[in-house]
Amino acid sequence: SLSLNAWLIYAIVRRLGGTPIAGLIWGMVWLLHPSLGLWNLAFTYHWHPVTLGVPFFLASIYCVLDRRYSWSAICFLSAASMEEGWLVIGSLTALVIFLFGVPHLDTNDKPTPSARSIDGLRAV
Repeated sequence: SLSLNAWLIYAIVRRLGGTPIAGLIWGMVWLLHPSLGLWNLAFTYHWHPVTLGVPFFLASIYCVLDRRYSWSAICFLSAASMEEGWLVIGSLTALVIFLFGVPHLDTNDKPTPSARSIDGLRAV
């Protein structure tokens, strides 16, 4: 489940208007990050459900960007059912969305600046 997240990161980068190369780079950064290897080694001796929460949480973020809020809630609740730490992470993510809004792309998939924008992504 840890390597599946590279595909979800690629999809999130593409949804935010990144190029395919940028999506591949961020996916590779995920796969090559040292903490991922240590995380995998830490849970080698027994199965730990926190590793299954990451893909659900990333899928939840993708669903928010795709404006599928009910699916986002389902994915987040699935992540939260794996370990209680995801509730804290989800609460902080909800706070960021509340403060800055959801990044939104126009129909031509080009980021548009607005008063509340970060790197050209307009908050709704």
